[in-house]
Amino acid sequence: MINLFIVDDEDMEREGIRSLFDWNQLGITIIGEAWNGQAALEALVDVEPDIVITDVRMPGMNGLEFASRLKRHYPNVKFIFISGYEDFDAARNAVDVSAVAYLMKPINKETLMDTIAGAIGRIQEEKHREKEEVQLKHQVEESLPLLREQLLRDILLGIERIDDERTMQRAESYGLSLPVIPTAVMIVKAEELGADREDSEPLKTIAVYRELSGMIGEETSLPVVMTREGEYVVLIPCSPILAQEDMEEHLEQTAASWVQQLQRSTGVTLAIGIALAEDGIRSCPRYYRMARTAVGRKFYSGGQNVLWHEDDEGSRDDFPILVHRSKDELEEAIIAFDTSRIEQIVKTSLQGKSMKKEQAWFVAIDLLNTALQTLAEKKELVKAAFEQEKAPWEKLMLMDTIDSLAAWVVAYIQGIAELIKKNQGNRNEHIVQTIKQWVKSEYMTDLTINSIAGRVFLAPGYVRKLFKNHTGMTLKEYIVQTRMKNASELLRQPERKVNEVALAVGYENVSYFCAVFKNFYGISPGDFKDAYQILA
Repeated sequence: MINLFIVDDEDMEREGIRSLFDWNQLGITIIGEAWNGQAALEALVDVEPDIVITDVRMPGMNGLEFASRLKRHYPNVKFIFISGYEDFDAARNAVDVSAVAYLMKPINKETLMDTIAGAIGRIQEEKHREKEEVQLKHQVEESLPLLREQLLRDILLGIERIDDERTMQRAESYGLSLPVIPTAVMIVKAEELGADREDSEPLKTIAVYRELSGMIGEETSLPVVMTREGEYVVLIPCSPILAQEDMEEHLEQTAASWVQQLQRSTGVTLAIGIALAEDGIRSCPRYYRMARTAVGRKFYSGGQNVLWHEDDEGSRDDFPILVHRSKDELEEAIIAFDTSRIEQIVKTSLQGKSMKKEQAWFVAIDLLNTALQTLAEKKELVKAAFEQEKAPWEKLMLMDTIDSLAAWVVAYIQGIAELIKKNQGNRNEHIVQTIKQWVKSEYMTDLTINSIAGRVFLAPGYVRKLFKNHTGMTLKEYIVQTRMKNASELLRQPERKVNEVALAVGYENVSYFCAVFKNFYGISPGDFKDAYQILA
């Protein structure tokens, strides 16, 4: 029902309005009436009207002042003003209360009916809109935890790039405060459950997830992230008031407490790997992999349940990791679909070294990450790669010999190369044409390969190779060529000086411009200008 309140200082006017219609049949309840604005305000302290029909001129508080005050308390109320001829213009100027209508006395029954019907329509529309907004807000609030966890998962796995502005905007829209201070990456890993694993593990791993989510509130506002079944990541921003040694001790005690509580409440055997990401969320993906390597040592650690990645650093220094020096070569081999070169790089990185199994995993993970990074600009390809092998890092840890590990990594990376080969062509041609267009329109600015690569969301090395493969010249050569062609056109203009032309095509150093021009055309800019003037 719609609640109606009537305000008029004349008893007969109020009675006349009450008797105009069968209000109940219209779905309207008259909840009260008053003889002036003050009396109406007192009557409506605890009752909200939907519609108020009020006279303008009344003793004490008039209708306009009454409406203004009531509107502050009930912002959605609809006002219908009635007034005599002399008050009509004043009433119509009262726009601050957004009245539905201003009706002149004596009231016309049909006009009032139409006005009330319009007010009811607006009320129903507003209530419907409010209901939709409440439902939408509820849906968003329900989905936010899942969206936050998914975004963090994608960041940790390298699917979302943290230097991508869109990623940061998504995090902000989800209400996710990504840490910029040193952050502990803690991986809680459930061990396999034995013979009854298939039936009981899903329920038990869900129990671990729920219990852990309820335990971390004192340490972090970030959600628990399940990166794969039985593996959960907790990111804990480090307290700036604690020394590093104290913080590490606190983290170790916290992790040990979690393991004890979770094992007692769920019956699942657990271990926690910890790595300290010095640059906050920006380095968390790398330290996530380190924490995984650390927790993977549980098999060799006996009764130790909390493991730090720093424990590996000394042994890693005992052998040369060639992966970092081979990254560019591996990217090039993948893009060129050079399967033999891929095999050679992988085997050189993994074989012929005295390394522990965990160290081999570390190298293999780095190789896989380099390969997956070549797909970073194309999310569809990343998804396709994970569809072929949903948990490559976990799969490689099942390899029990260095030879089987190397063979598996070679096959996986060659599969990525095959994906890229199938999806090149038009896409890469479009990227090259886009870069060319940028150079043609912005050659006079400080163009660099890094700035161009950032605009197409690709690695600089990838852009260099892609452009060279498609054009036969390097991107730097193309920029110089574009600048020189435009410089030659400007030098043909008699009024243009050499130093002006240099600045116009992007060179602040005139001497350097002259050297580049002469190297390109075999003649200095001044001689070129003089020769053209003679010919002209």
